[in-house]
Amino acid sequence: MKKILSVILICSALCACQHTQFAFSTHAPAQPSATRTLHYVFWGKKATIDPVRVCGSADNVALVEEKETTGQSWLRWLTACIYQPVTVNVYCKQPVRSSYQIQQPR
Repeated sequence: MKKILSVILICSALCACQHTQFAFSTHAPAQPSATRTLHYVFWGKKATIDPVRVCGSADNVALVEEKETTGQSWLRWLTACIYQPVTVNVYCKQPVRSSYQIQQPR
C-alpha cells in the first residue's frame, strides 16, 4: 500500500507542471526577449507583464508563454495553492533594445 501511494505521489508531482503558450506568429526566436517570474498569491497575480511594451508594438509580439517548473509546482503543492510562482517568457519577432521592468502593484 505504501508503495502504491508513493508511486501516485511521485507521478502527481512530476505531471503537475503547466505550460501555456499564446502564439501570434508561426516563427518565434529561440531566445526570449524577456523572462520574468510572476507570483500568484491566493489565485491572483501580484504583478503582470505587458508583451506590447516589451516588444515595442503589438505587431512585434511573436509568442508569450507561461511555464511552471517542477520546483515551482512543489511550492504550489506545499502551500496548498496559496502561493504559486510561474515563469513568463515573451518572444519578439525583431530584437528590442529597451529593458522592460514589471510594474509592481500599489
